[in-house]
Amino acid sequence: MIDLIKNFLKTDEVYNEDVAKYTKVDGMFAVGYYIFFLVIYYIMGKIYVEKEIYLGIWCNLGLGICL
Repeated sequence: MIDLIKNFLKTDEVYNEDVAKYTKVDGMFAVGYYIFFLVIYYIMGKIYVEKEIYLGIWCNLGLGICL
């Protein structure tokens, strides 16, 4: 039973090799990307509250095309 659990929780070697390729720069880029999204959605929410203009579809399209 223990071996079955260990095999189930074991990570794939290809995954480990891919993750080993990431650097600190990749991590900083991911955090920056996340902060960029937070700022864009915050601005979109402020526009929606103040002017009642829904920009969800346009912001999602723009961010999807941009990145």
